[in-house]
Amino acid sequence: MATFGKTTIGANWRGIDNTRIKSWLKQMNPEDGTLDSLSIYLGSLGGGQINLAIYSSDGRNRLAQGSPITPSPNAWNTISMSCSLIASVYYWFAFKNQSGTTYTKYDVGTGNICSEERGITWGDGSFPATLTQANYSTDDGSIYGTYTPGAPPVAAKMVLGDGLVWITQLAALERRRTTTKGLLGPIKKL
Repeated sequence: MATFGKTTIGANWRGIDNTRIKSWLKQMNPEDGTLDSLSIYLGSLGGGQINLAIYSSDGRNRLAQGSPITPSPNAWNTISMSCSLIASVYYWFAFKNQSGTTYTKYDVGTGNICSEERGITWGDGSFPATLTQANYSTDDGSIYGTYTPGAPPVAAKMVLGDGLVWITQLAALERRRTTTKGLLGPIKKL
């Protein structure tokens, strides 16, 4: 397991009320991987549950979100989720809370590395498919991702007779290809 993002507890507090999604821009390490979880440091809590999600920096599309949890104050709070991560790419880590104002830790960074979307309701704790962010700041939030290094499974397609057979891992595809004694057609990556 490895981490990316801000794994240290910032010196400053920032209150986030339950009508906003706050997100922070974080760069993946120079290796591919599979996200296992996101963790955020929280201080005093507004009440209810919290949730976290990860978005692409290009298009701000949701890649994964967790299931809401009841957080602990003055502690790292971790939510499991999974998606493929690409080496050195930037991602938005997003936070929302159910009620009141919850406080997160941050240090002052540089550039537009923090954003918030206003006018949000909790609903079932889910995040929107895309973020329409505004109100940028330099807050470098204490939030990070934990991931398993290595290339994520690659989808592959192979033609067998008149139909298509979908295989989700190239390793499984190679095992099947060798056991059929070369009867399969060409293998194409998607």
